[in-house]
Order: sequence, then C-alpha cells, then structure tokens
Amino acid sequence: MRNVALLVRMAYALAALEKKLSIAQAHYPAVEHSMRLRCGLLRSAMAKDATTKGEDAYPFRHKGQEWRCRVRLGKDGDEVHALFWWFHGRKEGHEKEALDALMLRPGLQALHFDSHFWSRWGLRSERMGVMITNLMGFHKQYPQLTLRNVHRFYPAQPEYAAALDQGLLLGRANGKRLISCDTFKNHELMSAEEKALWKMIRKMR
Repeated sequence: MRNVALLVRMAYALAALEKKLSIAQAHYPAVEHSMRLRCGLLRSAMAKDATTKGEDAYPFRHKGQEWRCRVRLGKDGDEVHALFWWFHGRKEGHEKEALDALMLRPGLQALHFDSHFWSRWGLRSERMGVMITNLMGFHKQYPQLTLRNVHRFYPAQPEYAAALDQGLLLGRANGKRLISCDTFKNHELMSAEEKALWKMIRKMR
C-alpha cells in the first residue's frame, strides 16, 4: 500500500502538465522529422531486403526530452506517432519516483498517462522498470488512441473511456487541453457495468 499511496501523492499539477504539453508541442516538428527520416530508411532497407518489416518503434531524445516513436509504412501514406514521457519526483535525489507521458492528438485534447496507469496496464507493478516496459508496450500497440465520451453509471465515473484488448481505460477532462487517463481495469477486475460499457464501446469501432 505504501507504493500506491506514493503514486497518488505524485499526481502532477495541471499547470505543470500544461507546461509539459507546451514543450511537447514545440518540439514535435523535430520529432516528426526524425520519424519521416526513419520511414525513408525503412523503405531503403525494404528495397534491398524484402523480409524487412515496414514498421519500427524506437526511443528518441530531443533537447534533453524523451520520446517513444512508432512508424509504419503504408501505400496511402506513412503513419508516425510519438509519445512524450518523463520522470519526476518530490525532491532532489528522488527524480525517478513517478512516470508520466503525453500523447499528442492533432485537433483533439492531448492524453495524459500517469504512474497509476502504467502500474496497471500490462504487468501490474509499481516498480519503475516494469512501468517503463509497460509504457513501451502500450505505445507500440496503441500509438494513437480514440476515447469515447460515455454515459456514467456511477457519480464518480470518469467521462471518457476506451475499450482496449486488455480491458477498460477511463479518463477525465483535466483543464481544456488535456484528458488524464489515470484508471485502467483488466477484464478480471471490471464490474458488470464496466464489462457492458467495454462491449458497447467495442461495437462502436
């Protein structure tokens, strides 16, 4: 319980989140340029070796900021997606107590994921190494995410949801520019109402 309480205390303030979002948006053109170059390299590799996969996921650092990049070649255009992430802590010397990330969505609110989410999706653990692995796996599988504004069946339920293969993601509006995705429940932990919500959202695809 101590680790769970620590993750709760490590919640990122909205003003700090919006500052991070501004940094991500300012740096994204350089990150996108990197991904377009990676697409070109993949095409060259595929021309030489037909067994080369037309997709890649890799880390990228720009001006001291960390990103996870996901690219996929396509006949009608290449897909490029990036996840901006960072560590933070309560005080100097404890900078790696929590893990947060932002997913930029053109024309839509950015999605914010916190340590509580990373400790629940994938392998359930509060260990930082596991949460980083979960982050990498999540972005590889879900490089871009669509959330639905859903009907609430209990008062405190977040107003946004996504039906992932692994379970139900829940998020709530955080200011005007962000949706914070701080809750994830796998199929075993979902209530009957949450299971019904998951099925309803899957039918919307």
